[in-house]
Amino acid sequence: MFERLKFYGNNVACFLDGDVGKYNIFNLFEKCVFGNANNIGLKIRMSNWNVFHACDIEGNNDVGVQIRGYASGNKFEECWFEGNTNYDIDLNETDPSVYVRWTRFEGGHLIDMKVIIGSSTSYTLIKNPVIPYQQMISSITDNGVNTKIITFDSKNYGIATLPSGSTRVTVPHGLYKAPKIVLLTPQGNIKVWVENITNTSFDIVTDTAPTTNISISWHAKI
Repeated sequence: MFERLKFYGNNVACFLDGDVGKYNIFNLFEKCVFGNANNIGLKIRMSNWNVFHACDIEGNNDVGVQIRGYASGNKFEECWFEGNTNYDIDLNETDPSVYVRWTRFEGGHLIDMKVIIGSSTSYTLIKNPVIPYQQMISSITDNGVNTKIITFDSKNYGIATLPSGSTRVTVPHGLYKAPKIVLLTPQGNIKVWVENITNTSFDIVTDTAPTTNISISWHAKI
């Protein structure tokens, strides 16, 4: 177990190389920092089932975490990625896989999660990232087959405004896929319903345009 260590600087701040046989499986990193490297903060090669809990991966000049060469089952939980220049996680190879849960990706130009997943045999499970889902999904370069995105965010709610003179407003729902149920409660004497439910939004529609702005509470559930 490695606890409260700082891996800073150099071309690669920390390199888990399973090929040398010493760090090839089941390493636990607790509250460690991988940062300020000229190239890669944490490189994992042929090293499996490592767990990184409450670690910071920050300020690396190219990639936060690079995973290569038959490195499977590596897990990042409650970690923080910030200010890595090109990618937070780079899986651009045939075999690596990674599991990410309750992890925040932010800082500087990294508004959302930057992940590159290279081949059709890579497998990535992203669970409960602490960022808006529509941002994360739009930023992933993926083969579209083996990346699984799971969230506890199966419902959401908010207040939309139907502008004066309009019969329709598009509302982003913030869920990871199209909701099956959308309930509306207008705050005014107006009939409204839902149309065009997609993975990112739905439309609130009325048959007669109001003469003033109307607030409409909504609840959506997958």
